[in-house]
Amino acid sequence: TDLSNAITEPSRDEVARMTAAIDRRHRERDAHPLSRQSLEYAETSRRLIGVLDPMLRAAGDPLALGSLETIDRFALFIHVKTRRAVAALLPSSEELEDDDEFRQSDANGCAKLVRLVVAESRDAWRLLTLLPTVAADGVPAAMMARLDDLDQKLARAFPDAMTFVRPGFDEEER
Repeated sequence: TDLSNAITEPSRDEVARMTAAIDRRHRERDAHPLSRQSLEYAETSRRLIGVLDPMLRAAGDPLALGSLETIDRFALFIHVKTRRAVAALLPSSEELEDDDEFRQSDANGCAKLVRLVVAESRDAWRLLTLLPTVAADGVPAAMMARLDDLDQKLARAFPDAMTFVRPGFDEEER
């Protein structure tokens, strides 16, 4: 069967409309308070890692270095997955032919993942509060408070996230 006639190229107007819709969606998603808050956390974490890494390496504490690696690994991840979840909070777009059921499912899966990673990152910051040289200025406690606030807001925005079943991760063995 020749399918070449079944697939048509979109017109320039259609491409322009879809591109404008995608750009609009990205601007709205990036402007959302959860996206901005997660970006601020990621940027602040990265700056702090730059300061803490040499100090902790000099001290040679493997647990502290492991905590810093966890924070580093997840800082940007938290932002990226939060932005992805936020997309479902935006109005549907006819131009993008949104599938609302898929968007909500994807958002709950992303939000659950973010909340789990936030908990792990919070634990890593908590370990750093036990180091007098790092905890003295209150930075780890402040970063934990930022994560707590983000987690609470995610819980309100995505109330079904923690019941979302991630295939291969949350399924019960039969």
